[in-house]
Amino acid sequence: MNVGTAAAPVYQDNKFGYFSLAGIATVPFTSKPTRFGTWNVHGGVEYQALGDTTKAFNGGEGHKTIGSVGIGFTY
Repeated sequence: MNVGTAAAPVYQDNKFGYFSLAGIATVPFTSKPTRFGTWNVHGGVEYQALGDTTKAFNGGEGHKTIGSVGIGFTY
């Protein structure tokens, strides 16, 4: 991270990048395997607390929440 000016840059090494905490839940579609396998739907959420440098890369925002959803199968 640059804490100086463009003419005289001074770089600072921040040791903390980010902290991440996540969880996921899976719910089956079928109780018995079919000829196409066993299907499920799953979703999750991740929370990230950003350090000074990653916060600067993220436009000044110090945290990020990310959600996901999907369909899966095992065969």
